[in-house]
Amino acid sequence: MNSFEDFNGLYEAVTYESRYQTPADKFKIDTLPTELRAQVAEKYLIGEVALRRDGTLCQSIHHDIYDMPCCVWKWPDELILCDKRTEEELPDIERPAFIPSLARTNQQMRGEVLVQMLKTTAMVTLKYYYRNTAKIAIWLPDFLRSFPDNEGFNAIKGLNLPHIHWYNHNQVVPAGTPNPDMELMLQLPKLCRLRLTFHWEKVNLRHCEEDVWEPITLEAFLDKFGLHRMLDCHGLEEIYIGGIFDPSANVRGDPLKTLRDFGKWLREGFARKTPKQDVVVLLFPRTGTFSGWTQGQAL
Repeated sequence: MNSFEDFNGLYEAVTYESRYQTPADKFKIDTLPTELRAQVAEKYLIGEVALRRDGTLCQSIHHDIYDMPCCVWKWPDELILCDKRTEEELPDIERPAFIPSLARTNQQMRGEVLVQMLKTTAMVTLKYYYRNTAKIAIWLPDFLRSFPDNEGFNAIKGLNLPHIHWYNHNQVVPAGTPNPDMELMLQLPKLCRLRLTFHWEKVNLRHCEEDVWEPITLEAFLDKFGLHRMLDCHGLEEIYIGGIFDPSANVRGDPLKTLRDFGKWLREGFARKTPKQDVVVLLFPRTGTFSGWTQGQAL
Protein backbone atom coordinates (compact mmCIF):
# COMPACT_ATOMS: atom_id res chain seq x y z
CA MET A 1 0.00 0.00 0.00
CA ASN A 2 1.50 3.33 -1.10
CA SER A 3 1.58 6.50 0.93
CA PHE A 4 -1.37 8.05 -0.94
CA GLU A 5 -3.61 5.10 -0.11
CA ASP A 6 -2.43 5.26 3.49
CA PHE A 7 -3.27 8.96 3.66
CA ASN A 8 -6.64 8.45 2.00
CA GLY A 9 -7.54 5.65 4.43
CA LEU A 10 -6.50 7.78 7.38
CA TYR A 11 -8.58 10.69 6.09
CA GLU A 12 -11.68 8.51 5.74
CA ALA A 13 -11.16 7.10 9.23
CA VAL A 14 -10.92 10.45 11.01
CA THR A 15 -13.73 12.06 9.02
CA TYR A 16 -16.16 9.12 9.28
CA GLU A 17 -19.50 10.15 10.80
CA SER A 18 -21.45 7.40 12.47
CA ARG A 19 -25.16 7.78 11.95
CA TYR A 20 -27.63 6.25 14.41
CA GLN A 21 -30.39 4.35 12.69
CA THR A 22 -33.68 4.80 14.56
CA PRO A 23 -35.42 1.44 15.08
CA ALA A 24 -38.70 1.03 13.27
CA ASP A 25 -40.51 0.39 16.57
CA LYS A 26 -39.39 2.35 19.63
CA PHE A 27 -39.49 0.47 22.92
CA LYS A 28 -41.98 1.92 25.41
CA ILE A 29 -42.08 0.54 28.93
CA ASP A 30 -45.70 1.53 29.43
CA THR A 31 -46.76 -0.88 26.66
CA LEU A 32 -45.54 -3.89 28.66
CA PRO A 33 -47.93 -5.97 30.79
CA THR A 34 -48.44 -4.63 34.33
CA GLU A 35 -46.51 -7.40 36.09
CA LEU A 36 -43.58 -7.06 33.70
CA ARG A 37 -43.53 -3.28 34.15
CA ALA A 38 -43.34 -3.81 37.91
CA GLN A 39 -40.35 -6.14 37.49
CA VAL A 40 -38.59 -3.65 35.22
CA ALA A 41 -39.22 -0.86 37.72
CA GLU A 42 -37.86 -2.93 40.59
CA LYS A 43 -34.67 -3.80 38.66
CA TYR A 44 -34.29 -0.15 37.76
CA LEU A 45 -34.60 0.95 41.39
CA ILE A 46 -32.11 -1.64 42.55
CA GLY A 47 -29.68 -0.41 39.90
CA GLU A 48 -30.19 3.23 40.88
CA VAL A 49 -29.48 2.50 44.55
CA ALA A 50 -26.39 0.49 43.63
CA LEU A 51 -24.99 3.40 41.60
CA ARG A 52 -25.21 5.83 44.53
CA ARG A 53 -22.90 5.24 47.47
CA ASP A 54 -25.28 6.77 50.01
CA GLY A 55 -28.08 4.35 49.10
CA THR A 56 -30.51 7.09 48.05
CA LEU A 57 -32.56 7.76 44.94
CA CYS A 58 -32.13 11.51 44.66
CA GLN A 59 -29.52 14.24 44.80
CA SER A 60 -31.40 16.92 46.72
CA ILE A 61 -30.45 15.58 50.13
CA HIS A 62 -29.91 17.88 53.10
CA HIS A 63 -29.12 17.30 56.77
CA ASP A 64 -31.28 18.13 59.77
CA ILE A 65 -30.28 19.93 62.97
CA TYR A 66 -28.80 16.66 64.25
CA ASP A 67 -26.66 16.32 61.09
CA MET A 68 -28.75 13.37 59.91
CA PRO A 69 -29.82 12.89 56.25
CA CYS A 70 -33.27 14.31 55.57
CA CYS A 71 -35.81 14.67 52.74
CA VAL A 72 -34.41 11.64 50.97
CA TRP A 73 -35.71 8.24 49.87
CA LYS A 74 -33.49 5.39 51.05
CA TRP A 75 -35.44 2.74 49.23
CA PRO A 76 -36.42 0.11 50.30
CA ASP A 77 -35.57 0.99 53.91
CA GLU A 78 -36.88 4.48 54.60
CA LEU A 79 -38.44 7.64 53.21
CA ILE A 80 -37.40 10.61 55.38
CA LEU A 81 -39.25 13.94 55.23
CA CYS A 82 -39.44 16.98 57.52
CA ASP A 83 -41.46 20.09 58.35
CA LYS A 84 -40.62 23.29 56.46
CA ARG A 85 -40.57 26.95 57.38
CA THR A 86 -43.07 27.97 54.71
CA GLU A 87 -45.63 26.30 52.43
CA GLU A 88 -43.45 27.20 49.44
CA GLU A 89 -40.64 25.02 50.80
CA LEU A 90 -42.78 21.89 50.91
CA PRO A 91 -42.11 19.33 48.15
CA ASP A 92 -43.98 19.60 44.87
CA ILE A 93 -46.97 17.24 44.91
CA GLU A 94 -46.52 15.96 41.35
CA ARG A 95 -42.73 15.90 41.07
CA PRO A 96 -41.06 16.03 44.50
CA ALA A 97 -37.29 16.11 44.34
CA PHE A 98 -36.88 12.81 46.17
CA ILE A 99 -38.45 10.58 43.46
CA PRO A 100 -36.36 8.66 40.86
CA SER A 101 -36.09 9.58 37.19
CA LEU A 102 -38.29 6.71 35.98
CA ALA A 103 -41.21 8.18 37.95
CA ARG A 104 -40.83 11.42 35.98
CA THR A 105 -41.32 9.94 32.49
CA ASN A 106 -45.11 10.26 32.41
CA GLN A 107 -48.14 10.21 34.70
CA GLN A 108 -48.69 6.48 34.35
CA MET A 109 -45.13 5.58 35.33
CA ARG A 110 -45.22 8.13 38.15
CA GLY A 111 -48.18 6.36 39.68
CA GLU A 112 -46.95 2.81 39.18
CA VAL A 113 -43.36 3.39 40.30
CA LEU A 114 -44.15 5.52 43.35
CA VAL A 115 -46.95 3.27 44.61
CA GLN A 116 -44.65 0.28 44.24
CA MET A 117 -41.92 2.13 46.13
CA LEU A 118 -44.31 3.11 48.92
CA LYS A 119 -45.52 -0.48 49.23
CA THR A 120 -41.97 -1.82 49.52
CA THR A 121 -40.55 0.91 51.78
CA ALA A 122 -40.25 -0.39 55.33
CA MET A 123 -40.68 2.94 57.12
CA VAL A 124 -41.81 6.49 56.41
CA THR A 125 -40.13 8.88 58.87
CA LEU A 126 -41.63 12.33 59.44
CA LYS A 127 -39.60 14.83 61.45
CA TYR A 128 -41.60 17.38 63.44
CA TYR A 129 -40.10 20.82 64.06
CA TYR A 130 -42.33 23.03 66.18
CA ARG A 131 -40.75 26.24 64.82
CA ASN A 132 -41.65 25.26 61.25
CA THR A 133 -45.27 26.00 60.43
CA ALA A 134 -45.54 24.01 57.17
CA LYS A 135 -46.23 20.48 58.42
CA ILE A 136 -45.09 17.48 56.41
CA ALA A 137 -47.77 15.32 58.09
CA ILE A 138 -50.37 17.57 56.44
CA TRP A 139 -48.55 17.58 53.08
CA LEU A 140 -48.20 13.78 52.90
CA PRO A 141 -51.96 13.04 52.61
CA ASP A 142 -52.14 15.53 49.73
CA PHE A 143 -49.30 13.64 48.05
CA LEU A 144 -50.97 10.26 48.66
CA ARG A 145 -54.27 11.64 47.37
CA SER A 146 -52.64 12.20 43.96
CA PHE A 147 -52.78 8.43 43.35
CA PRO A 148 -56.13 6.92 42.27
CA ASP A 149 -58.27 4.44 44.23
CA ASN A 150 -56.57 5.17 47.58
CA GLU A 151 -53.46 3.33 46.36
CA GLY A 152 -51.18 5.84 48.07
CA PHE A 153 -52.90 5.61 51.46
CA ASN A 154 -53.05 1.80 51.27
CA ALA A 155 -49.35 1.53 50.42
CA ILE A 156 -47.83 2.81 53.68
CA LYS A 157 -47.30 0.12 56.31
CA GLY A 158 -44.65 1.66 58.59
CA LEU A 159 -44.60 5.13 60.19
CA ASN A 160 -41.85 6.59 62.39
CA LEU A 161 -42.42 9.84 64.34
CA PRO A 162 -39.13 10.55 66.15
CA HIS A 163 -40.05 14.09 67.23
CA ILE A 164 -43.71 13.70 68.14
CA HIS A 165 -42.94 14.99 71.64
CA TRP A 166 -42.46 18.47 70.15
CA TYR A 167 -46.13 18.66 69.27
CA ASN A 168 -47.93 21.05 71.64
CA HIS A 169 -44.60 22.07 73.18
CA ASN A 170 -46.32 24.96 74.97
CA GLN A 171 -47.84 22.36 77.32
CA VAL A 172 -51.46 23.33 76.59
CA VAL A 173 -53.78 20.63 77.97
CA PRO A 174 -55.85 19.71 76.12
CA ALA A 175 -54.12 20.68 72.88
CA GLY A 176 -55.74 23.54 70.97
CA THR A 177 -55.42 21.97 67.51
CA PRO A 178 -55.54 18.36 66.26
CA ASN A 179 -52.22 16.54 66.16
CA PRO A 180 -51.38 16.22 62.42
CA ASP A 181 -49.46 13.02 63.13
CA MET A 182 -52.54 11.45 64.74
CA GLU A 183 -54.73 12.61 61.86
CA LEU A 184 -52.30 11.00 59.42
CA MET A 185 -52.31 7.65 61.26
CA LEU A 186 -56.08 7.48 60.94
CA GLN A 187 -55.84 7.89 57.14
CA LEU A 188 -53.50 4.90 56.65
CA PRO A 189 -55.69 1.75 56.69
CA LYS A 190 -52.75 -0.64 56.14
CA LEU A 191 -50.52 0.91 58.83
CA CYS A 192 -49.15 -1.97 60.91
CA ARG A 193 -45.82 -0.69 62.33
CA LEU A 194 -45.67 2.52 64.36
CA ARG A 195 -42.73 4.15 66.16
CA LEU A 196 -43.15 7.10 68.54
CA THR A 197 -40.41 8.83 70.53
CA PHE A 198 -40.87 11.06 73.59
CA HIS A 199 -38.43 13.05 75.74
CA TRP A 200 -38.81 12.68 79.49
CA GLU A 201 -39.30 16.45 79.98
CA LYS A 202 -42.41 16.27 77.80
CA VAL A 203 -44.06 13.54 79.90
CA ASN A 204 -43.16 14.92 83.33
CA LEU A 205 -44.25 18.11 85.08
CA ARG A 206 -41.83 20.33 86.98
CA HIS A 207 -42.74 21.72 90.40
CA CYS A 208 -40.78 24.94 90.68
CA GLU A 209 -41.06 25.27 94.44
CA GLU A 210 -39.57 21.84 95.09
CA ASP A 211 -37.41 21.73 91.93
CA VAL A 212 -38.59 18.20 91.27
CA TRP A 213 -40.37 16.56 88.34
CA GLU A 214 -43.37 14.23 88.49
CA PRO A 215 -44.90 12.05 85.75
CA ILE A 216 -48.08 13.47 84.23
CA THR A 217 -51.19 11.31 84.29
CA LEU A 218 -52.14 9.11 81.35
CA GLU A 219 -55.22 11.24 80.68
CA ALA A 220 -53.14 14.43 80.65
CA PHE A 221 -50.68 12.73 78.28
CA LEU A 222 -53.43 11.72 75.85
CA ASP A 223 -54.92 15.21 76.02
CA LYS A 224 -51.57 16.94 75.54
CA PHE A 225 -50.54 14.94 72.47
CA GLY A 226 -54.03 14.37 71.07
CA LEU A 227 -53.64 10.58 70.98
CA HIS A 228 -57.05 9.44 72.27
CA ARG A 229 -57.99 8.04 68.85
CA MET A 230 -55.00 5.74 68.47
CA LEU A 231 -57.25 2.79 69.30
CA ASP A 232 -59.06 3.53 66.02
CA CYS A 233 -55.94 2.48 64.06
CA HIS A 234 -57.24 -1.05 63.61
CA GLY A 235 -54.39 -2.45 61.52
CA LEU A 236 -51.57 -1.86 64.01
CA GLU A 237 -49.48 -4.91 64.89
CA GLU A 238 -46.30 -3.40 66.36
CA ILE A 239 -46.00 -0.19 68.40
CA TYR A 240 -42.53 0.90 69.48
CA ILE A 241 -42.36 3.69 72.07
CA GLY A 242 -38.99 5.38 72.45
CA GLY A 243 -38.33 7.04 75.80
CA ILE A 244 -35.37 9.43 76.14
CA PHE A 245 -34.42 10.18 79.74
CA ASP A 246 -31.63 11.70 81.84
CA PRO A 247 -30.47 9.45 84.72
CA SER A 248 -29.39 12.51 86.71
CA ALA A 249 -32.77 14.28 86.42
CA ASN A 250 -34.58 14.92 89.68
CA VAL A 251 -37.74 12.95 88.96
CA ARG A 252 -40.03 11.61 91.65
CA GLY A 253 -40.31 7.98 90.63
CA ASP A 254 -39.88 6.52 87.14
CA PRO A 255 -39.26 9.27 84.52
CA LEU A 256 -40.89 7.05 81.89
CA LYS A 257 -43.90 5.99 83.97
CA THR A 258 -46.35 7.85 81.75
CA LEU A 259 -45.00 6.08 78.67
CA ARG A 260 -45.38 2.72 80.41
CA ASP A 261 -48.96 3.62 81.28
CA PHE A 262 -49.52 4.68 77.67
CA GLY A 263 -48.19 1.37 76.38
CA LYS A 264 -50.39 -0.63 78.74
CA TRP A 265 -53.39 1.48 77.73
CA LEU A 266 -52.70 0.66 74.08
CA ARG A 267 -52.21 -3.05 74.68
CA GLU A 268 -55.31 -3.43 76.84
CA GLY A 269 -57.39 -1.18 74.60
CA PHE A 270 -56.57 -3.12 71.45
CA ALA A 271 -57.16 -6.40 73.30
CA ARG A 272 -60.71 -5.25 74.03
CA LYS A 273 -61.43 -3.79 70.58
CA THR A 274 -59.72 -6.42 68.42
CA PRO A 275 -59.29 -9.54 70.60
CA LYS A 276 -58.27 -11.67 67.62
CA GLN A 277 -55.37 -9.36 66.75
CA ASP A 278 -52.26 -9.52 68.91
CA VAL A 279 -50.72 -6.04 69.10
CA VAL A 280 -47.14 -5.95 70.38
CA VAL A 281 -46.25 -2.82 72.40
CA LEU A 282 -42.61 -2.28 73.39
CA LEU A 283 -40.85 0.50 75.30
CA PHE A 284 -37.29 1.42 74.29
CA PRO A 285 -35.60 3.51 77.02
CA ARG A 286 -32.39 5.32 76.12
CA THR A 287 -30.16 8.00 77.60
CA GLY A 288 -28.05 9.04 74.63
CA THR A 289 -27.91 9.09 70.85
CA PHE A 290 -30.30 6.81 69.01
CA SER A 291 -28.62 3.53 68.08
CA GLY A 292 -31.52 1.46 66.81
CA TRP A 293 -34.67 -0.17 68.09
CA THR A 294 -33.06 -2.88 70.21
CA GLN A 295 -33.73 -4.41 73.63
CA GLY A 296 -37.32 -3.26 73.94
CA GLN A 297 -39.36 -3.88 77.09
CA ALA A 298 -42.73 -5.55 76.60
CA LEU A 299 -45.64 -3.62 78.12
